[in-house]
Amino acid sequence: MITNRKLVTLRRLQVASAALAVTLLALALAGCGPDRAKVARDVEDYGFTDVRIGDREFWRCGKDDSWGFRFTAVNPLGREVHGVVCGGAFKGATVRMTGGAA
Repeated sequence: MITNRKLVTLRRLQVASAALAVTLLALALAGCGPDRAKVARDVEDYGFTDVRIGDREFWRCGKDDSWGFRFTAVNPLGREVHGVVCGGAFKGATVRMTGGAA
């Protein structure tokens, strides 16, 4: 027979397990995304030079992307352009152009 004491112990174990799972997930996701040097190399792979990586960008990336960064670079025609490079854990980087220099 299950007593109240056993139920309380079981409930505490469930709460502790859930808290541990949430903590581990948060720690795993905290480091998501590549470093800025890797992001710059991804942009250079598309033919851009003088790449400067900016702030993180969340709104201009796709739903399957887990990270994104703004960038400014020089395109193959020698013009300064702005864009966003986005990517995910199991996919490559995607470069999206957001405009030329103002």
